[in-house]
Amino acid sequence: MATAMLTTVMGVFIGLSVGIARTSGAQRSTIAAAEEARGAVQTLVARVRGASAASVNTAALPGDVLRFRPAADTNGDGTAVDVNGRLELGAEVTVQPDTADVNRDGLTVTQLIMTQGRSTRVLCNTLPPDSANKTNGVPLVRGFWVTPRNGGLEITIQTEARDGRQQPFRVALTEFVTPRN
Repeated sequence: MATAMLTTVMGVFIGLSVGIARTSGAQRSTIAAAEEARGAVQTLVARVRGASAASVNTAALPGDVLRFRPAADTNGDGTAVDVNGRLELGAEVTVQPDTADVNRDGLTVTQLIMTQGRSTRVLCNTLPPDSANKTNGVPLVRGFWVTPRNGGLEITIQTEARDGRQQPFRVALTEFVTPRN
């Protein structure tokens, strides 16, 4: 009788332990995906805020490729405005999933990159792998998506992390940003 009770109690504790471990893994995966998305959104929003609104590829949006020209001190006078009061613009910036492995690191569709001139920066490495699947040019899962709205841009970045059992956990962050005049 005592052995049966001990076995039952141990079974309950093992079941609880497994449940807690699964929940913990899911939480860690969700947090990792959220942190990756948050970092990418913060970096991108700051860059777009400093861009000229006229330089944004609005006619090609909504879509998963964003192009713009940021304000830059091109004449070296310490400000991004010239003597006539016009905004000085730097080289064009392109943000998109790395479908062509531009930075040659072996990662492609799960990576979001920002390219300006010869410089490429990885914004995140965890876009959902199925975001590369498209129908009529539109991704079935939008890992990175930009939509013009009310004079600004709605930027969505969705990331994915997997727990120890390879279960995917996705987090999508959307931010509205208005480029400068």
